[in-house]
Amino acid sequence: MIVGLTGGIGSGKTTVAEVFKKLDSVAVYIADIEARKIMNSSDVIRTQLLQAFGKETYKKIELNRQYLANTVFESEEKLTILNNIVHPEVKKHFLDFATRNTDKAYVLYESAILFESNSSQQCDFVISVFLDKEERIKRVLEEIRLLKKKF
Repeated sequence: MIVGLTGGIGSGKTTVAEVFKKLDSVAVYIADIEARKIMNSSDVIRTQLLQAFGKETYKKIELNRQYLANTVFESEEKLTILNNIVHPEVKKHFLDFATRNTDKAYVLYESAILFESNSSQQCDFVISVFLDKEERIKRVLEEIRLLKKKF
């Protein structure tokens, strides 16, 4: 059984996913983490991203995340192009993950854009995590503060 897990930024999706990871009967797939990996390892994605956004998209074999972010977040059209390249490959990767984990009672698919990417259609159930806006903002700002401190 596939269970979708979604919610807005800072809502606590990751915290909920961590609870499920502790259960032997649940396999957990975190779409954002896997997408980052796939964008570096998939020749299909690499070829399409280079065609769409140019040679600066990769530094040697690593995705140039800063360049790509700056490029796509200035344009709704470019963001759509990126999503159309990456999401189909992530869906394939997830379906392979689900197939490899058929021995589990549940496969949890965590994605911030579960509905927007139409990934909810492959889920038997969906869990939506909610948290009030002020608390979400505090959590996101704290995460940014910790990231800045790290670098």
